[in-house]
Amino acid sequence: MIWTFGKSSEANAIGVRPPLVACARRALVLSAQDFGIFEGLRDLIRQAALVAAHASRTMDSHHIPDDEGIGDALDLVPYILGRLQWQTPCALVVAAAMHRASFELQVPIEWGGVWDRKLTDLDPRHLGSELARYAERYHAKHPAVWIDGEWHQPQPLVDPVHFQTLRRAIH
Repeated sequence: MIWTFGKSSEANAIGVRPPLVACARRALVLSAQDFGIFEGLRDLIRQAALVAAHASRTMDSHHIPDDEGIGDALDLVPYILGRLQWQTPCALVVAAAMHRASFELQVPIEWGGVWDRKLTDLDPRHLGSELARYAERYHAKHPAVWIDGEWHQPQPLVDPVHFQTLRRAIH
């Protein structure tokens, strides 16, 4: 089935860097999973609220417009039975479509499921395993710390519906 973005998704794409939006549009055509653009641009008030709610860890979000007023991130959320759903298995289908679109259109993209690699450097057939390997690398870099008599293991922020253009080098 060929999907198309609705009015809400198209409105949420306004102000986002055109190559990233082009990848999302191409991915929607390629995908076996319908999805929408849940969020593109954010203002600082919304970003601060997301940080306070632990839904984001940075005020330097790619959703915040740059000096030119352009955003560099999209949240692409699957539709299941007509409703937006954040379940990881369906988000992985969207990520695989974005992988192919990124490759086809030659747009380097960072994925919120695996923050330390370009999306096209991952195996699109095994994105669930890529999530697990990312968590292992994260834990190796961020060991447990002793706080108030207990060990606390920092956890990676995994956001499998988030896609952004690269502003920095990926290691």
